[in-house]
Amino acid sequence: MIFSCHTSPDDIEIEFQNQLVEFVSCHKHLGITFDSNDKFHTHIENILKCASTRLNVLKKLKYVLNRNYLARIYLTFIRPVMEYACELWDGCTQQEADNLEHVQLEAGRLVTGLPVFASREAIYFETGWQLLVDRRKSRKLNMFYSLHNGTAPDYLCDLMPPLVGQVSNYDLRNSNNYVVPGYRLDITRKSFFPSTTIEWNRLTPDIRTSKNINIFKRKMKSKLIQPPSYFSCGDRKLISFIHV
Repeated sequence: MIFSCHTSPDDIEIEFQNQLVEFVSCHKHLGITFDSNDKFHTHIENILKCASTRLNVLKKLKYVLNRNYLARIYLTFIRPVMEYACELWDGCTQQEADNLEHVQLEAGRLVTGLPVFASREAIYFETGWQLLVDRRKSRKLNMFYSLHNGTAPDYLCDLMPPLVGQVSNYDLRNSNNYVVPGYRLDITRKSFFPSTTIEWNRLTPDIRTSKNINIFKRKMKSKLIQPPSYFSCGDRKLISFIHV
């Protein structure tokens, strides 16, 4: 596979053990489907199909299991499919992000019993779930924290951009910020290091200097709103009638 934003040349031939190597436009490796055009359209299509299939199973159980069990099934078997290695492919298009969010909203309706015309805000208020885009941002920042503290593999830590104080001779207020890697293409801007560096620089020093990753995650989640406990009381089918 040749990775390029342009059309790959047709006159390249590679031999291995006296046999021509076949060129492909996409390839699945460690659960991620890579496209030769440096995008992840095929991968996101695959995870949407997988998540939708599992969501159909959840639909058959909505009047069999209570709300807590339905939520646990979604959080254990469906949402992880849509977030696997999202640090890599988070620079997807807005339409793809909306399609992923639609799956979670549909799961929220199944869990809560809210009708199809219920607003997104009502679904997230009752479930206490985060937007998937916010969860992907948090996961990228968690990875960046590991890189910042040198607890990630060396081959990843070596890719970290320098601090502002390391490249400037002046004592600047943002000397502890990281230099945002330069980019020319939009696909580069949305990639891990440019996008996550910007988000990291926006964090307060209190969060950035957390003693360990668990404290860092806890501080990042401190602003989450927990849903009222009474939403989980009683039979889900009866509660859905109240919503109507």
